[in-house]
Amino acid sequence: MDKPKKLLDNPLLGSLVMPIAVILVASIIIFGGSKLLFTERSHKDLVYEMKSKTFGNRWVAAFELSKLISSSSIPQKDIPQLVDDLASIYRVSQDPRTRDFLIVAFGALKSPQSLPILSYSLQKETNPNILFHTIVALGNMPEGVEFDWDVLISYLDQSDNGLKHAAILALANHHVEASYPKIETLLSNEDRGIRFAAATALISSKNQKVIPVLKEILSLNQNDKFKPQELTGLKLNVLNELEKSKWADVKNLVFKMMQDEENIQLKARAEEVYKDLNN
Repeated sequence: MDKPKKLLDNPLLGSLVMPIAVILVASIIIFGGSKLLFTERSHKDLVYEMKSKTFGNRWVAAFELSKLISSSSIPQKDIPQLVDDLASIYRVSQDPRTRDFLIVAFGALKSPQSLPILSYSLQKETNPNILFHTIVALGNMPEGVEFDWDVLISYLDQSDNGLKHAAILALANHHVEASYPKIETLLSNEDRGIRFAAATALISSKNQKVIPVLKEILSLNQNDKFKPQELTGLKLNVLNELEKSKWADVKNLVFKMMQDEENIQLKARAEEVYKDLNN
């Protein structure tokens, strides 16, 4: 069986944070940079372009770098220097597009050496897109990294649901127990994206208050205004977390889903999880 993905790796995230999400491909087309995306350059070439005073489209190089890091492996020996270079560029950049793509690059690197610049971003940035990608980057850092997670807990009070949603998932990924009481208060949030994220985040704590929301999630169907991929991702997230938690108290919810679910993939996954919860 494949290892369940982290919550922040799920494609559903993008659909639930649309109030602040940036459609990157569209922005590339708008600014006429798409023709630059297919040139083959190394991460060192792209860093050089961003440092060059004569290079006008630093944001395009930053975008290309973030895509390069996401799709290929940067040699471990190059990462310390790369982080230092990108942090220096980030601190002096006046262009929010460049800073945004640099933060995405840090998130793709998943290197704890990026934590100081990510902390700096949380303190200095006001741009919601950059803050969102900063929180996502923190959530995707390796488990066990040392960070002042209280800073993220404060984002649970944000009026921007995108930032709030990202903070819930980041705190859940790192099992920040100090955040659980605040996340629990979001189980009754009127925004169902926030409500569902809070319930999924609290599965590992086996909090009985999440059961009604989990029942709501697992009984969703295509008439509930979710795209098929979103609905599948949401339910798979819950099933994966239930399996990891070994929470036998909710096995009846999974059994009910097995009976009612029309999606064959989801029905099969529910059967696997139900069997596991019974062992």
